[in-house]
Amino acid sequence: TRSEDHYFLGTYDEWFFRYLCGLRSVQQGGRELTILPLPVAGQWARARVKTAVGLVSSGWDARDGRIRFELAIPVGARAKVILPVCAPPETLDGPAVPFYPCKGGWQAELGSGRYVLEADGKAISLPSPSTEGASPSTSGGNPGA
Repeated sequence: TRSEDHYFLGTYDEWFFRYLCGLRSVQQGGRELTILPLPVAGQWARARVKTAVGLVSSGWDARDGRIRFELAIPVGARAKVILPVCAPPETLDGPAVPFYPCKGGWQAELGSGRYVLEADGKAISLPSPSTEGASPSTSGGNPGA
């Protein structure tokens, strides 16, 4: 198992990149990505990672009652994207994206490009990283309180 007591094994920047911004999995030099961000009401976050095929970025802004997601997938890469929202997101910029309901929100497969997506502001809270197999639930409270 992985210890969270050692700085080099469980750091705040890992939590920021993997969970808050959702850059969960980067495989095959950045050609296969999994993005599952965790928006927090009234906040915003953005992160980017340099891979062998180019820059991958994921960001969200949940300050105006809706959640806006901005994603960039490099040429030659594909991303499985799961957005933890209750309603299907709409595409504001970039190629139209068909989203499908899945456990944990709405899912799509994205090719290379820049995407701006927006969804209803009610986010789904996800289980903590140490809770494997737990299913997400809706949250009505303030996680930061």
